[in-house]
Amino acid sequence: MKAGVQFDKYTGTVAADGEGEMDLKNLLVKNTDDAEKYKPIGIKIFSGNKGHFEVSVICIDKENFTESKPSAIEISLKESLSMEDFFRLFKRFELILVTKNNVGYENFEIQDILHLENAQMVSK
Repeated sequence: MKAGVQFDKYTGTVAADGEGEMDLKNLLVKNTDDAEKYKPIGIKIFSGNKGHFEVSVICIDKENFTESKPSAIEISLKESLSMEDFFRLFKRFELILVTKNNVGYENFEIQDILHLENAQMVSK
């Protein structure tokens, strides 16, 4: 699985820790009549123009999954989930994006964090 949008001007990675106030299984139960048929393995978000925000749960269909043809399905949520509710799924969430024309830099380690304070850079 790999994320992609129309032009992919930015690419990167995301990492998250544990479940916050809600977990993927509960999200699936809340939005699907036959949740027991699916094993949630991930989540997908899409944000577009004019505040469009869409969340789907990536699942294994337990009834149709075979070792010879493993695949995942995407279940769009019946109830829309706000960005605030989305982030409640996680204790911690980090996203790093690098512009496409700077491919190669995504493997660099960040050496320092500079903060603006009264329009001056301050190293912490």
